[in-house]
Amino acid sequence: MNIKIAIVDDTLSEYENLKNYISKYFKNSQDVVTISYFSDGKEIVAKYKGDFDIILMDIDMPIMDGMTAAFKIREIDKEVVIVFITNLSTYAIKGYEVNALSYLLKPLNYFIFSEQMNKIVERLKKNIKQSILVTTSTSTDKVLIKDILYIESDGHYVEIVTSKEKYFTNGPLKKYEQNFSDTFAKCNNNYLVNLSNVASVKGDLVLLSKCDYKLKISRQKKKVFLESLMKHIGGN
Repeated sequence: MNIKIAIVDDTLSEYENLKNYISKYFKNSQDVVTISYFSDGKEIVAKYKGDFDIILMDIDMPIMDGMTAAFKIREIDKEVVIVFITNLSTYAIKGYEVNALSYLLKPLNYFIFSEQMNKIVERLKKNIKQSILVTTSTSTDKVLIKDILYIESDGHYVEIVTSKEKYFTNGPLKKYEQNFSDTFAKCNNNYLVNLSNVASVKGDLVLLSKCDYKLKISRQKKKVFLESLMKHIGGN
């Protein structure tokens, strides 16, 4: 598993300490870990693209405090694991408002850190393959696979459609078909449908839940599509 970790702390010695703890924890692991350092909450918010798995964040920082940064990050990324590591115990309750996994007090010893990392890695392994990063011309967003209704081919590009957003990004559609082969199926050459979000099939139309979208099923794809749908329903 590739794990991307951000450390946000205005004290360089604290960063070095956490970095050493991380190296020690993953020393005998098969996981590949990448660590990025930010010296203030404002710095990580300005550069944030939803591409971290874990954020270890101080709260008391001079320009933008960690709690404010966490609220802004949650507007972009609902899934990243946030852990506050700080000497400000008064913020412990407020951490729940940003769905922080935990709140650890400085000075932090290695045993407490390793116990917390056990929980984090367990959560990451459960969440693996549950979201994808989608890069458009204006942003990079983490999109939950369960929220995708369908993916539409548009030449060398695709449009990823959820009930709330549409993302126009690089294709081809075949790439997504291969990656999502267990939960998605083509209803025609241009549409890859999330089988979990199919409300019903009426004649040659697929009706999707959470919206009024109706997609045409081609004669060539209908048999395989219905077989995939039945298999998916049976598996759930």
